[in-house]
Amino acid sequence: MQNQLIFTATQTPVGDSNDVNVKLPVWVTKQTNDIAATVAIDVPSVNEYNAKYNTSCLPLPDGMLILSNNIVTVKQGEYSSSDSIFVTMDNSKISALEAGKDYLAAIKLTSLSNNSAKISSNLNIVYFKIQVKKELAKQNVGSADMIGTIISDYSAWTYTSSNTTNPIANLWSASTTTGLTFDASPSTIVFNMNTIKKISGIRAFNRSGTSASNAFSNIKFSISNDNVIFTEIANFAASQMRNESGYQYISMYKGMDAQYIKLELSWGSSARYKTMVGFGVYVEN
Repeated sequence: MQNQLIFTATQTPVGDSNDVNVKLPVWVTKQTNDIAATVAIDVPSVNEYNAKYNTSCLPLPDGMLILSNNIVTVKQGEYSSSDSIFVTMDNSKISALEAGKDYLAAIKLTSLSNNSAKISSNLNIVYFKIQVKKELAKQNVGSADMIGTIISDYSAWTYTSSNTTNPIANLWSASTTTGLTFDASPSTIVFNMNTIKKISGIRAFNRSGTSASNAFSNIKFSISNDNVIFTEIANFAASQMRNESGYQYISMYKGMDAQYIKLELSWGSSARYKTMVGFGVYVEN
């Protein structure tokens, strides 16, 4: 569609953010005398928009978009305004939005100072589509920026998986060729730490994972207290995880209590091995 801008509002445990930071000029199709154009935040017909574009947007609550400099001037002989409308979004109100939903607002041209000029009937409005997402983990974080400390004692741990039967101790041996070998991609494994810990991140090493072709192509990481209801922390492709000497890292924004860790591991079609040879969990005290 014409005149639509798409943005993201992100909710995290340590604060919310958005990427609405846009300057909009006003254009004319014919040179004339100076024209002052006034715009305002508009509440579009969400039902009409959803029906027309096959979407399921919700109306963005009042006060979330911030409109600065709502009057701009197209000077005589020019085709666009020399200044711009400036639109931002209030981070402090993002927590009120529902993650996974899309919200709709608009900026609309409301009046012109030149009575001989007319407002366009189809380009007089800019739609702002705000996609809300919730993030519990950061992308592309390396070992130096992981939160907490890595667990050193895994002796009480057990695991369940239909795709591997190797001894769990293989994960913490000195060998980088012996680990848990899986027979499918993706494969799921659930670790039971047998105690509640405040988990703040993980690292995982696939055999020969120093080579990009052998590293995990995707890791879906979830946690649970009861092994029934899991909270998804991250679902990261290789490009979203820092690879340091074969270890791929996922860092959370802050620690969360859990007893169970579920990993859904995937490998690319060119990977020679489906063997996790190292695994580590970071915890906050």
